[in-house]
This record gives sequence, C-alpha cells and structure tokens, in this order.
Amino acid sequence: MRDLSIRGAGNLLGAEQHGFIDSVGFDLYSQMLKDAIAERKGQEKPEEPHRLTIDIDADAYIPDAYIEDSLQKIDMYKRFKAVETIQDIEALQDEMIDRFGDYPEEVADLFKVSTMHILADKLMIEEIKQKGSELQIIFSEMGWKKIDRNMLFKTLSGIGSGIGLGTEGQKMKLTVKKDRNQIHNMLNVASSLLKDIYKSQSETEKAG
Repeated sequence: MRDLSIRGAGNLLGAEQHGFIDSVGFDLYSQMLKDAIAERKGQEKPEEPHRLTIDIDADAYIPDAYIEDSLQKIDMYKRFKAVETIQDIEALQDEMIDRFGDYPEEVADLFKVSTMHILADKLMIEEIKQKGSELQIIFSEMGWKKIDRNMLFKTLSGIGSGIGLGTEGQKMKLTVKKDRNQIHNMLNVASSLLKDIYKSQSETEKAG
C-alpha cells in the first residue's frame, strides 16, 4: 500500500486529513481516495455504484442492556454492516439469540432496517424516508424500469390498505401509511413489502 504512488493522491493521504475524514465519513473518503489514485495512474474513474439513502426515525440499535461488553457490541455492528443477503440476516439473528438471548425491539428494528437496505439495493431503490405518517420508498429510474408492473400491482393488492403508489418529481414511489407513532408497524410492513416485491421480481426474471 505504501508503494502505491501515495504522493500522487495528494493531501487525501496526509495525516492532516484526519479532520477531513471525520467531516465526510470514512466510506466517502475511501471512494475519493480510490478515485484520486486511479486518476494519478491514468485510469478512468470507475462508474459510481448505486447509492441508497435511508432516513427513518427509528430506535434501531443494540442497547447496553442487551450487550454490555463494548467490544462485543462493536463486533456485532460490524457484522450488521457486512450482511449482503437475507440468509446473512437470518444467520445473524440466530447467532445473536444463541449468544445473548432473545433480542429487544430496538435490535428487531435494526434487523428490519438492514433487511430493507439489502432488498432496496437489489431493487435499485434510491431512497427510503419517513415523512410524517408516511414511509416513502422512492425508486431510481433504472430500478423502476426493471419492475414488472403487473407483478407489482398484484403484490400491492394482496397487502391491502395503507400502501400507496405515486410520484416524487419524476420518480415513482411507494408509501406505507400508518399512525406516526407506529414506526415499528411501518418497518414491519415496509420490510415485508420489499421482500414480496423482490421475490416476485426474481421469479419473473427466472421465468423470462
């Protein structure tokens, strides 16, 4: 790593950039560093990956009362960040119960948010945000193009009331409507909805 044209990346690699890392976040800093090194080596800047934003007012975390040891807690947060599939989520759920016992509502919500993140990435959803009494799921243009409309309408009709389909500017969005104090119910419905959409979409692609 030290021989990888460190000087060519400029101040991005300097010790004085500690405050800069704090301000932009490690993930963005890492991407900027990769771009700077690639530019110095004469490589084309890699295509930007799909980026998902989740902004939900939920108490999704690991309470001290559930895992007291700070190192164990940090390790579990790393495990949450590393999950890539629903199978990973299920394995982590089983492991936490085996090691620490039944988890509280806050951890359950953390699993729901992680599940939504995985599925939203696969469905190329751009943003999931809470707005008043709604949870809004906004598709990227590419993600919406890949959705089978008939499959989606069939999925939505099977869920019942509380689910809406509309637009956010020029982008399509799904809304989950619940009482503003029932964020846990919102997360339940939204995560189940994304699971159903992803399952149906996968079956449609296989059949095609």
